[in-house]
Amino acid sequence: MLRVFEISIDDIIIDPKAASERLNRTLIRGNGQLQVVGMCSDHQRIYLSLLPAAGGPVHAYRFAELCEFERDSVPTAMAERYYNGFITIGTFFTTQRIWALFYNDIPGQTRQETPQI
Repeated sequence: MLRVFEISIDDIIIDPKAASERLNRTLIRGNGQLQVVGMCSDHQRIYLSLLPAAGGPVHAYRFAELCEFERDSVPTAMAERYYNGFITIGTFFTTQRIWALFYNDIPGQTRQETPQI
């Protein structure tokens, strides 16, 4: 069943660590069996689609600045994050910067084959 996680962009910018922890706590409440599968923005809030995930590694999600508004910066920044172990889920914009939601696998943690939601 689809769940939608909603958070203010201002909350993310003010304290990205707390915003990330809030998202990760929401996913853990689903016995670690939820994952982010989509991301939308209305320029004030971020909406994340959460669905059950069977098997595979457990992810940790993190909101962070990606880069400045420069055309060639985005692919370079995404590749840099990827080679450091982070996958870009989606981006959103502030007045000066591009922000993103990333995830990485938590070493040694895997999901159950059948989600219990």
